[in-house]
Amino acid sequence: MNSDRRVSLRTIVLLLAGAVTVLVAERNPQLGMAMGIAVAVVTLLDLLME
Repeated sequence: MNSDRRVSLRTIVLLLAGAVTVLVAERNPQLGMAMGIAVAVVTLLDLLME
């Protein structure tokens, strides 16, 4: 596999957190919104750290 195309562990964790957020938002919209904001903030911080 080409090293330029590897997915980092942080990216995988963020994708999983996004998927969990969608599942939670289906059942409880308020909690899903709070988790969505938290995931967005963590994603932004991750992008800024690279």
